Amino acid sequence: MEDKTNNKSFCVLPFIHIMVKPEGFTKPCCRFGREIKEFKDLDKYSIYDYDLNDIFNRPEYNKIRKKMLAGEKINGCYKCYLEEDSFGNSLRQISNRDYGNLLNENFRPVIKYLELGFGKFCNLRCRTCLPYIDNFKYYRIKPNDILKNYSDDKSKENNIKIRDNSLKKLQIIKLTGGEPMLHNKFIPFMSRLVKLGTDKNCKIILFTNSSYFPTPKIVNLLSKFKKVEVNLSIDGYGQKNNYIRYPSEWVKVKKAAVSWLKLSLVNQNITVHLNITISIYNVVYLDEIFEWWLSEIKNIKFSKPGIRFSFVFNPRYLSIVILPGNLKLIISNKIINLESKYSHNYNIIRNLEKIKQFLEYDNNKSNLKEFFKFTKDIDRLRNEKFEKTFPELNQLIKQFIV
Repeated sequence: MEDKTNNKSFCVLPFIHIMVKPEGFTKPCCRFGREIKEFKDLDKYSIYDYDLNDIFNRPEYNKIRKKMLAGEKINGCYKCYLEEDSFGNSLRQISNRDYGNLLNENFRPVIKYLELGFGKFCNLRCRTCLPYIDNFKYYRIKPNDILKNYSDDKSKENNIKIRDNSLKKLQIIKLTGGEPMLHNKFIPFMSRLVKLGTDKNCKIILFTNSSYFPTPKIVNLLSKFKKVEVNLSIDGYGQKNNYIRYPSEWVKVKKAAVSWLKLSLVNQNITVHLNITISIYNVVYLDEIFEWWLSEIKNIKFSKPGIRFSFVFNPRYLSIVILPGNLKLIISNKIINLESKYSHNYNIIRNLEKIKQFLEYDNNKSNLKEFFKFTKDIDRLRNEKFEKTFPELNQLIKQFIV
């Protein structure tokens, strides 16, 4: 098979992977720009009406693959191209490295990696969650109405069309939400995979907000799969996490995280990672969460202290890329100090390097006024105070508001 390593357009994902959003539409990957006009027709083909494999082989997807093989850049892949130009590394490159072995001879497309969003229902309303912000126009909603209004359209969910034959071929399944394990289709879906025998050769990548620990039935289902990678989405220590991932309760978050770590000690197929979403809110407070996580790991004698970063791209006004240059320099110096403190921990150092790369990106525009407006609007709704929860950050950034 031809080597596509040097092809700056080629990505393995459209050949082996498909992402299913809670609304039913699909994308080649989580970062693909559906807003690009030439791909708008994909919205016509929902998995509530069409089988997933049939969608995967539609002309729109085949066009993407054909252009990639010819070395032509894909408009919908602009985020990866931007990362490569600005930071030197992208999801495209990482995917080619990690999943290139899943390609079929002659690049024949087969779904081996499914990313599935189990509806939008979630027990939290995170400030950095774009679907929540977009769908409910935060400044018009009363706090008591949020949970009531933010639920799935259950009318179609029994009609999701994924053939057994497609499920049997899966080697990786990434489960997101909302909060996937709270969804009423989570257990039936996982049970179906076990019944089909998919679990024997399949890795589950699970994202959870660590606000609770799952039922014994879910734990039993997870234990059957070849590998399970649990990503705990925790964005701060103590009250800072409660603020960013409202209305989480730190006592429960901490208890659930420790329970996941202990579970991984007795189930060799389960690994646990702390997944921190980097935003303006938490970028200067990482030392706190590092210390907590490493302390918990030491207490239970856990040997694999995984830490990973994700980055807020949208909403733009919460992303660290929009910070003014002088403030970026201050934060970069803080990151350098952290690198010195955790120089023995390659996992942490690797992630801190990513932050420095993001801070080097020249946005040419600061949206701190918009950041403050959004923050204060949510504070009023939730009776919270940004300056009380993040005093150091508040002092740092308010001097740059003009």
